[in-house]
Amino acid sequence: MKILNINKYYQHTSGGDRFFFDTENILSSLGHEVIPYCLDYRNNYETPFSKYFPEGIPGTDTNNQPVLKKVKLFLNGIYSFEAKNGLAHLISESSPEIAHLHILHYTLSPSVIDILHSKGIPIVFSLHDYRIFCAGAYLYRQGHQCQKCINGHYYNAIKYRCDGNSIGRNIMATIGNYIYKFTDVYDKVDLFTVPHDGMMELMAQAGIPRKKIRVLKNPFSVNEELPLPSLGEQVTFFGYLSFHKGILTLLKAAANLPNIPFIICGKGEALNEIQAFIERNKIKNVEIDTVSRWHNGLKNILASSRFVVSPSEWPTPLEYSTLETMSLGKAIVASRIGGNAHIIKDGETGIFFEPGNSGDLERAINYLYSRPELCEQIGKNARNEIIQNFSEDAFYQELINIYDEAIDLRRNQI
Repeated sequence: MKILNINKYYQHTSGGDRFFFDTENILSSLGHEVIPYCLDYRNNYETPFSKYFPEGIPGTDTNNQPVLKKVKLFLNGIYSFEAKNGLAHLISESSPEIAHLHILHYTLSPSVIDILHSKGIPIVFSLHDYRIFCAGAYLYRQGHQCQKCINGHYYNAIKYRCDGNSIGRNIMATIGNYIYKFTDVYDKVDLFTVPHDGMMELMAQAGIPRKKIRVLKNPFSVNEELPLPSLGEQVTFFGYLSFHKGILTLLKAAANLPNIPFIICGKGEALNEIQAFIERNKIKNVEIDTVSRWHNGLKNILASSRFVVSPSEWPTPLEYSTLETMSLGKAIVASRIGGNAHIIKDGETGIFFEPGNSGDLERAINYLYSRPELCEQIGKNARNEIIQNFSEDAFYQELINIYDEAIDLRRNQI
C-alpha cells in the first residue's frame, strides 16, 4: 500500500511527532511505501520528498519577519494555498492510495483535507490533541481545565488568549475554527482515530460523528532489555515543561516534602517560571535537568528512581512518558485524567491523585515513597500491563483495518 503520512514537522518535537514517525517506521518495515508531507523546517530529517514541502518558519522567528511575511503566515495558518498546491504536486507524482493526517493546524492547515478529498484519496486523521475545536489544543487555560469552545464558541480563544497568550494566534485560531465549521471541512475525513474511549466522547461532543471515530492506541514496543533496576531515593518527572503538564502542582507538593529529592528532566516554555518559583519559595530538594534525554542518560535516571510522577492537568490523549515509565518496570504516581485514567489501574499499576490538587499529590507521593516493596510490585505489574496490551504488531493490524475501512467508505461514496 502507498500511504501519504502528513504532519507539521519532519523531526521529533512532541508525542504527536513520535506517533507520526512510529507509524512511518512500522509501515515501511512491513513493505508499505510511506510518503511524508510536512513543512520544510530547519533541523528536519532528510527525505527526497522535501522538495514538495512548503516553507516552515519556527514560532520563535515569527516576530522577526517583515510585515508582509507575517500576514502570509497568518493567512496560511487559517488556510494554506501553498500547502494545498504542494500536496497536489506530490499526489500527482506519487499516486497514494490513502492519506494519514497528524498535526496540521495553523501551519499546513485543513487546506490539505480539501485537496485530498477532491482527488478522491481516503483520509484517516489521528487526533493527538483537541485543536480541531480548542485554540490552545489542551482544553486548559489559566491553570485549570476548560471546555468553553467544545460546542463551537470559538471566540473564547480571543477572550481568554488560550493559545500562548498571543492575540494574533488566538484571532487566527478563532477565524480558522469558524471557517472549518461553516465549510464542514472535517466531514471530508473518512475516519478519525483517538487513543481511548474518553477522548472519543469529547470529540463526539464537539460534533464529530461517533460512527467515524476509531480507537487506536499509540504504537509502542517494549524493549526486553532493561537498565539495571534499582530503587533509588529520587522521584522523577520527565517531559516537556509546560503549565498544562502540572509542573507547578508538583513543585508545590515537593516544597512540603523536603526530605524527598526530586529531579525534573526536560525543557520547555515554563522553564524560566519553574526556576523562578523554586528560587522564590526556597525549594532545596528539586533539581532541574535540561540535558538528559532518553538515549543520553535519562533511561538510567528513571531506572534508579524510586518512582515517576505524571501530574498532567489536561485530558492528555495518551502520554508516551507514561508508557515509557511503565515499560521500564517503574511505579508511577499519575493524575487521574485523560489517557492516564484509561491505562493505569489504581493501586496495581500506579497510584492516582486528583489533577491540580497539590495536597493530594503530596499524599500519594508520601504514601508510595514510604513503601519500597509496593513500588517494586507496582513497577512489575506496570511492565506486564504494557507487554500484554501494547505491541507494534497489534498496532499494525488495527491500523491496516482502519485504512481498509476508510478505503471502502470512500469507494462507496463515489
